[in-house]
Amino acid sequence: MNDGPASLGMHADDMRKTGADRTDTYRIGPIRVLATTCPAAVSLLVSNFNKGKQTLVAFANTNLTNFAAANERLADQLDKFVVLNDGIGLSLGARMVYGRWVFPDNLNGTDFTPLLIDALPRGTRIFLYGGRPHVVREMARHLGEVGHITVAGFADGYSPRNEDDLVAEMNASRADVLLVALGNPIQEEWIATHAPDLDARLLIGVGALFDFVSGEFTRAPRVVRRLKLEWLYRLALEPRRLAKRYSWDIVKFIYVVLSPPRAKSS
Repeated sequence: MNDGPASLGMHADDMRKTGADRTDTYRIGPIRVLATTCPAAVSLLVSNFNKGKQTLVAFANTNLTNFAAANERLADQLDKFVVLNDGIGLSLGARMVYGRWVFPDNLNGTDFTPLLIDALPRGTRIFLYGGRPHVVREMARHLGEVGHITVAGFADGYSPRNEDDLVAEMNASRADVLLVALGNPIQEEWIATHAPDLDARLLIGVGALFDFVSGEFTRAPRVVRRLKLEWLYRLALEPRRLAKRYSWDIVKFIYVVLSPPRAKSS
């Protein structure tokens, strides 16, 4: 039986917790990734939020790692983010490089972001950007049912719009948090480019979160997710779109993580 859309009322003990609440970072290909537990990551981001510190958050999977390896500008932009590990590929890549498992939890955005939202202070205002028009509207409806936060506004990712006007709309909404669902690497590049002009304190690239929460996409059953096989479930649902990502791109990822670090251009 499938668990349905991602819940916006999950609890931290729904996520696997092993080891100490570490805050080490490990370089996986061109990206430096935080290795910590789910509760510690939530605590770090909420602490930054409460201090008024603007924080950019990305979830690194094999796909984003490959993009960053091919795009030095993107790799440099990701140095400004708190980068969390997403998926078994990152765990296996780290084991190949460091000879041990370094990530205590799988901090994928679909499961982690609702936990973070639950931990934000009462009255937090959230703006949603991305997804198809009906998907972002449904995401806003679901988020509006979370009693302690406010949906400050939303904009889909398909309608043509002036970027300056969009940034002005986000700031006018007095949003504290911005969830950007444009897919990687577009969402990470968008956040890095516009963060200096945005008043929001927490900017997160959330990938397919809106699709899962709205029910547009179906999550794998919980037992499949616990076995870290959700990628196989998604491949079975979308073989034509995802076949390359889970075949040739995996070979490319292995090459990327085992290659010596590229010297930064001066």
